Amino acid sequence: MLIKRKSIEKEESSRPASNKAAPKPARKPKFAPVTLSELDGVRYLHFGTEWVQGAMRIRKPDWPELEYAQQMMGWMLWQTAPRRIAQLGLGTGALTKYCYKQYPQASVTAVELNPSVIAICNSMFKLPPEDERLQVLEMDAMDFVNERANHGSLDVLQVDLYDATAKGPVLDTPEFYV
Repeated sequence: MLIKRKSIEKEESSRPASNKAAPKPARKPKFAPVTLSELDGVRYLHFGTEWVQGAMRIRKPDWPELEYAQQMMGWMLWQTAPRRIAQLGLGTGALTKYCYKQYPQASVTAVELNPSVIAICNSMFKLPPEDERLQVLEMDAMDFVNERANHGSLDVLQVDLYDATAKGPVLDTPEFYV
């Protein structure tokens, strides 16, 4: 999941100041802390607030626990044999794990900007290891959709991009959807 673009701050350069106009260092986003909670057999993901960003029932790790995640699978009614599925925003990996399990013929790609979310998803939310069918990309979702190689190549694209206050999608500009 991505932090809202308006809240991304520039990090200060560690290089000493010089008289020359040096190129500006690349911006690195500042992420809210990734935190967890558990209640009644369900593990929750938070971004430093009480807002739930994702959930996993510990005894059913491949099932989308939250209703909104279940609703995001509605495309299954019309797209019965997808070959290439992508999710923008990893969170707990609920959509990624479900698609990976339900569609063994499909390749599944998850795009996540925050490396801490990827690490937590691997260690605490039972994301399967990457293989020839499963790929997790640490990159900006906007960059993924702008890559020409991805244009027209997906059967399913799921956008699940929310910020720490559960507002979203964080990429809510017309440019993102055009």
